[in-house]
Amino acid sequence: MKHFLVTIGFCTILISQLLSQTITELPVNVFYASAEVWGDSIYLFGGSFNYAGTELYKRIYKFNGVSWSYYDTIPFNHVWGLETARKGDSVFVFGGWSGGAGKLYVYRLTTKTWTQLAQGPGTFSQYGHTLEYLDGSLFAFYNGYAAKYNPSSNTWTNLTTNNHAASFSASTIYNGEIYISGWSNSLFFKYNPSANQWIQLQSLPEFLSGSALRVIDNKIYLVGGSTSFGGGSSLKVYVYDPVTNQWSLDVRSISSKRAYMEDVLYKNKFYILGGMDESSQSVKIVEYVMDQTTDAEAQNIVPTNFSLEQNYPNPFNPSTKIRYSIPDAGSGLAQTVLKVYDILGNEVATLVNEEKPAGVYEVEFSVGQHSSADLASGVYFYQLRAGSFIQTKKMIVIK
Repeated sequence: MKHFLVTIGFCTILISQLLSQTITELPVNVFYASAEVWGDSIYLFGGSFNYAGTELYKRIYKFNGVSWSYYDTIPFNHVWGLETARKGDSVFVFGGWSGGAGKLYVYRLTTKTWTQLAQGPGTFSQYGHTLEYLDGSLFAFYNGYAAKYNPSSNTWTNLTTNNHAASFSASTIYNGEIYISGWSNSLFFKYNPSANQWIQLQSLPEFLSGSALRVIDNKIYLVGGSTSFGGGSSLKVYVYDPVTNQWSLDVRSISSKRAYMEDVLYKNKFYILGGMDESSQSVKIVEYVMDQTTDAEAQNIVPTNFSLEQNYPNPFNPSTKIRYSIPDAGSGLAQTVLKVYDILGNEVATLVNEEKPAGVYEVEFSVGQHSSADLASGVYFYQLRAGSFIQTKKMIVIK
């Protein structure tokens, strides 16, 4: 009987460990910051200790899989309520209190360099907006206003206005469209970039702003939020089905009422970071919400252009990841070849050689695999061929 109880106890501890968070709590109490995942790390940008802004965090913190550390300093003061969107190792940083209305920067994670870009539209406030990167452009939304930024030309374009009020918005991308919460009267919309059109969807079961919004396994989850533009007043998790256009209350809930958290999908796990509790106090909690059970390439994401991203990490040893996108090829499949070459043009490895449906894919290249067992330090090239698309990028092996 004693052996049986010990076994039960061990199993209970094991299950508890499996279900517990795998990210340590934040180094500071913070709310209304912004977070991005790149490679195997999480980067937390800005935020504040409280509404009064008595402490503004001009900092970037990095979680490397084990612990948080001070990664870099933000060279401006408008860090509360800023929004970010990532493309490769480039993080676009937009807005922020105080004095950041319409200001846009790009930050390179690998080189720790900042570049200020073109000023955004004057209709945008310092905070309360949201930002997404989709098909080569940035899309910004605030209180019904919408604008698109083109990184190639460093220019902004105003888009169709939604004539409904919104504040403390949240957004997520699903199937080439941008879903946005935080509207007055519990409204819920999606924006279609191809048609420059707003589409009203089933309203939320209750008004919530400052929530976390994210696609997990082809459903959209809304976590926490405020019912009165104040501190956290919800611990509920709502789920939206894009197929049926219906909201429902999920069986999950978070541990306490919070709003203005950041959220990340890290190693196929959905987490919320920091936030403000119902007493209007910022917290350093990092809380696991749920797993994503399908890989990113199995998600219903349909790119509109071919693309080959910079490998990460770079330089690398022993492995690196390469992400690429395949749009709809008409027939539904595109013959896709991804190969690695040395500096003399000799083939080192074939990573992909098959027909691929439209989607976003990621492959890993490891020193010691394929014909790369004797890979020396130095410069190598990887090339994607898909249909008529050909693109080559450089990567570096360090031993």
